[in-house]
Amino acid sequence: MHRYNGILIAVLVCVILHSGSFVSGEAVTGYDVYSDWESWARLKPGMRAGMASSYDRSGGNADYSHYEFPEGLVTEETVATVKTIDGPGMVYRFWMPHVMGRRQFVVRMYFDGESTARIDTDSTAIFGESYGYFSEPFITTCAGGQVCYEPIGFSESLRIETVNNSN
Repeated sequence: MHRYNGILIAVLVCVILHSGSFVSGEAVTGYDVYSDWESWARLKPGMRAGMASSYDRSGGNADYSHYEFPEGLVTEETVATVKTIDGPGMVYRFWMPHVMGRRQFVVRMYFDGESTARIDTDSTAIFGESYGYFSEPFITTCAGGQVCYEPIGFSESLRIETVNNSN
């Protein structure tokens, strides 16, 4: 068993960035794109898929407490930016290993340049189905962790933050 020291999230966020579909001024619900299962496997012109994770960028196996900012292995308790995404898009999957998802790690999401987090909670609230509309069947357990398939759309940008926990 790998011992986690000064850890935070091994978050896996899958994002589809849409170059034009959200710019049209139409309401963004996210469910229309999410429920179009046949189109998931097809890349459309102007779209990019991406992933953000707290993996060890040095190639080692310490896949925790590595962020977009501050860079490198973070060992102290501090606010950390997991990922910043520019452009319209959709978070399709948010995953954390069981050991992290059950430890009340801070999850903050800032949409479209907001200075106050619109999603400001912790991992146990999201994965425990006690935060807002996040619930089954979009919250489940699989692949050695807890996963949220609730589509989270944004029209300009998304910043995901946490607090690196030194416990």
